[in-house]
Amino acid sequence: MRKIVLAVLLVNASALLYSQGEAPSQELEAGERVVTEVPVVPESKVDDSTVLSEEEKNLPDSLRQAKEFQLMRSLNPKDSLLEDKKVPEKRFITIGFTVGPTFSTYGLAGMNGSTAGWGPGVQLGINCDLPFGQKPVGQYFSIQPELLFSYRHVPMELVGFFPDGGHDLEGEPTGSYEKYDATDDVIYMNVPINVKASARYKKGRAFVSLAPMISLGLYGNRTVDGLSTLLFQSDADEQREEPMYNNFDFSFYPRLGYDSDKGLSVSVGFQMGFINMQKASGEGVIKNRSLSLNVGYNF
Repeated sequence: MRKIVLAVLLVNASALLYSQGEAPSQELEAGERVVTEVPVVPESKVDDSTVLSEEEKNLPDSLRQAKEFQLMRSLNPKDSLLEDKKVPEKRFITIGFTVGPTFSTYGLAGMNGSTAGWGPGVQLGINCDLPFGQKPVGQYFSIQPELLFSYRHVPMELVGFFPDGGHDLEGEPTGSYEKYDATDDVIYMNVPINVKASARYKKGRAFVSLAPMISLGLYGNRTVDGLSTLLFQSDADEQREEPMYNNFDFSFYPRLGYDSDKGLSVSVGFQMGFINMQKASGEGVIKNRSLSLNVGYNF
């Protein structure tokens, strides 16, 4: 009786060990070994780095199988071998530069029918992309401060009052309103702080961002009939003690773009200024508007 009980216990123990993968390889009647099935490496991916070495092939079954599974795992670093268990993508801090054309105009109001067209320019700058840590939220959100320098050319058709030398009964000068052409050429230093949301799409990341942007006017010049007038500085030649334009602007800067895994980045952005650039009160409202196309590279 004891022998029968002992035999039953041994059989159960052997079955339990085998079900947990701890049983040693056993010879079958056909002379074959019981081995765990390993996923086959696609032929298109087989090279010196995706096959075991001769030394590894001669390892014991358990060690060789571990090497094979480790090799298969390396073929898919972003996801685990289990389809229902995704591994969060690890993102890193990047530094990059951008350059591209701009098309700028003004939003005008209260200027007696004056209009502004779109003019070409150029913008270049540097940026730093800072993910929200390595937690899952860091896969989708980052902060990207930028330092941008932009040159803008804006053509305008202005309406101005031209006195004729006379005065009305109240002593006010008389004259007429006439249209004339003018162009503004300005250089700005812009500092946007982009709040950036992105997600993986094919071999890169599509993104959308929104930034508050501070702009500082470094140089400004208005040309009328070949004569130039400074915009951000006083002009003694015109006996003007105050600048025509404010050299500070605050705006929103939304963007839409794509960052490839190889570092190339493309985006389109639009600046919408909120501050009246006219320095003198009662002269109407001029606000910055600018469309930018950016091509860059991230390291």
